[in-house]
Amino acid sequence: MISPTQTAELDCYLRVMAHVFGGDTTHPESITWDTVPDIMPARLRDACGDFADGDIGDVCADSDRNRRTYYSFCLALIEQILKQDGWRLSRIDNTRIEPGTFGLSSAKGMDRSQPDTAVAVFGPPGGRQRLFFFFSDQDPTILADAAIKINENDNDRFEDLAVMITLSTRDMQARREASRSTAWKRGLFMAFDQLCERSAETYPDLCLPIENMFRDSVLSKPAPVEPARDKIASFRARILDHIVVGDKDSPYRKLRFEAPELAGIVPLQFIMSATRPRASAGGVREFSWQAFKTSFRDAPATYLKRPFGIHRAFHKGFPADYLTRLRLPRHVATILHPVRPDTFEVFFKVLPTGKGTREMQDLKKDMMIDMIGPLGQPFKLAKLIDQDIGEVHVIGGGVGMAPLVYLVQALRFCSVPVKAFIGIESLDHLRYRLRHEQHDLEDEPLARIHAAEGKDIHIYVDDLLQTGVERNNIYVSYDKTGDIRDIVPPANHMQGPISDLYRRSLTRHPFDKPVVAFTCGPPPMMQAIHEITRHVGIRLYVLMEKRMACGIGVCLSCVCRTTSGRSGYSRVCKEGPVFDANEIIWHEQENSPL
Repeated sequence: MISPTQTAELDCYLRVMAHVFGGDTTHPESITWDTVPDIMPARLRDACGDFADGDIGDVCADSDRNRRTYYSFCLALIEQILKQDGWRLSRIDNTRIEPGTFGLSSAKGMDRSQPDTAVAVFGPPGGRQRLFFFFSDQDPTILADAAIKINENDNDRFEDLAVMITLSTRDMQARREASRSTAWKRGLFMAFDQLCERSAETYPDLCLPIENMFRDSVLSKPAPVEPARDKIASFRARILDHIVVGDKDSPYRKLRFEAPELAGIVPLQFIMSATRPRASAGGVREFSWQAFKTSFRDAPATYLKRPFGIHRAFHKGFPADYLTRLRLPRHVATILHPVRPDTFEVFFKVLPTGKGTREMQDLKKDMMIDMIGPLGQPFKLAKLIDQDIGEVHVIGGGVGMAPLVYLVQALRFCSVPVKAFIGIESLDHLRYRLRHEQHDLEDEPLARIHAAEGKDIHIYVDDLLQTGVERNNIYVSYDKTGDIRDIVPPANHMQGPISDLYRRSLTRHPFDKPVVAFTCGPPPMMQAIHEITRHVGIRLYVLMEKRMACGIGVCLSCVCRTTSGRSGYSRVCKEGPVFDANEIIWHEQENSPL
């Protein structure tokens, strides 16, 4: 026989599910056990047999109460997660929740220092950081005004942040589009289904994950939206800047471009890019005789696109160095999301025999270039971050460091400690300058920390500093000596292989919590790093780089020898580019130049 306490709990869960899945409260008979997805914990499932379908409709008839109960449920889950980081519920609007449900703690009511539209505020005891929680079904105009007010009061300190909880991941992804960034300025997003999944891992007595949020039922589904653009797309990107890194004869280049189609790309995935701008489409334009004569090329143009990992990604409304100030509670950070990025950077080296990279030297601002992406298997970074790891090490050789910077950007968003190890041929290749006559310093992401005209910028080092990595956690090795003053501390650099510097660092700084490492660079370097990590018990992932023609697994030109692939081979573009280092058959890897 079901007890009164169980009945009260069941009522609460039913109201939550009715609100999330849009139950027709004007026709309560439409809400049945077969049409309501189950998020209630296992301890209550056995008691459900005593409930008739008609009872469910009666419980869910009040839509306002359903909404308040849903708010309470979300905040109760968030409270349990944030307790792991020492955060607590500090303010709550009791008129918007159902007090006493789901074990939600009591807290002080809202005061005039809080935006009066926030449902709840969480923060660490005695700390200055605060997360203001709102819900997507609140009035859009009020939500936009609240986000602006929080931003103005915060003044770019990133101590106060607005968080919008959406009913589904699909709804959240639509709201995260860069084109809609002004509707939730510099705010973060959280999806209800992700919140349930995250909570179920730690608190199964309070919540179970939703296995299928959009299964067919008589309940109305969430409003259809355009799906997240994380599938492979062919598009044209607009070049925003092309910067020579090093002296004027340096082979290293940084290309910044605008591509909203890459909004769903995750760290360690890659793109295929054309090497020449797309020709103008149609129309008649003036064409001088001199331009006509010089339009003929002695050498044939390349036709195949080239693979590049993403070096940096930028989000509208978020300064390039915002991660130096952001300190999210780690246990909830993996389900918090900013607006999706629309601007990206790649970093490449012009090879002496590389026709493609030589052609890319001529790319200029506002040119349009064909690209395909995102490509490669998405690495499940959130699952890694949720593990109890002490820190992450990234070890890059040459241009192999470039895609690891984007990885660090995601790790630091989630407050994961990072140590970075950079192997470079010459210190002069790290250094470059920005000049007013060549670039708009206000638009250059690194200009914020190098306001003085002509001040040296150090590729990788300053990028890592902008992601929130401390200078004493950045290490540099080099073949050719140079002036390294003020780049990294004296103990953090040496002449020689990056593997020697990494081994020395592990000897000087032993670790007491699990460490995970990522490496990218020439195969011999990555093999040396693998030998080091294998002996000290560090799990290592390698980002393989191969010549490829298609990027989608058809041409088979990028295969590498592995223990996990069919017939002993894996496609870097399809099964990779990230592999567990233990899967790689190292003595059969070619040493292709980077």
